[in-house]
Amino acid sequence: MIEMNHERLSIRQQCTLLRVNRSTLYYKVTDRAEDGQLANEIHEIWMEMPFYGYRRITAELKRRGYLINQKRVIRLMREMNIQALYPRPKTTRREENDPIYPYISLKG
Repeated sequence: MIEMNHERLSIRQQCTLLRVNRSTLYYKVTDRAEDGQLANEIHEIWMEMPFYGYRRITAELKRRGYLINQKRVIRLMREMNIQALYPRPKTTRREENDPIYPYISLKG
């Protein structure tokens, strides 16, 4: 419908005549079919080494021949609800002799 190398009309003029935004002309649909295969690979790596985060998983996928960036790995890991297992900060440790105070009820 729109000719890129039209003799008289520029791309802008053709889009104006057809009432189409130029951005739709240049838009390329991304193929998400590969995401399923990548998700399986990420899950496989995570099952072998659950302490790997998105950086190490990205590096492992690159070693396996995938062309992938960290943002995509993070997105897929969030969709699959996967995160690295590592010791979390122990902020509420108490000593054996510390007193335990009951919750104060503010009901009338």
